[in-house]
Amino acid sequence: NWRAVTNLYFEADTSPLDRVIIALNGTQSGIVNNVAVMSDLAPDYAPDGKALISVSVLGENRESNLPLVVQQELKEWFGEKVTTWKHLRTDLIKEALPTQEETNPIGFREIGGVFVCGDHAISASIEGAISSGKSTAEAILTLS
Repeated sequence: NWRAVTNLYFEADTSPLDRVIIALNGTQSGIVNNVAVMSDLAPDYAPDGKALISVSVLGENRESNLPLVVQQELKEWFGEKVTTWKHLRTDLIKEALPTQEETNPIGFREIGGVFVCGDHAISASIEGAISSGKSTAEAILTLS
């Protein structure tokens, strides 16, 4: 079983972010999960004077007006300049992450002195792997 993500790409005159980050939706509302400006990290991803913006929406979203809905929501994040963004394409990634039924909120388990960690322990993602490894390392350091 898999979880899907719908990814939209936009061209803008400038990056809406002031540093190289993935901007996460922390409001628990709306459909946008995160925004990343790919050309902030790799300038060759966009022509000179342009920015390539990637927007992720969780699940399969095939609404024909999805780019407009996303831009409307992102006006709350970045202001009116979002209305000037040019939608380039939308990709549906049906198998973005495996579905996980049960995870451990601390990100690892200790079994007989052996620490078991990884993305399987907290969330099936790179972030899950990093978070799990960090939590495990911190737990091991407290034993020293």
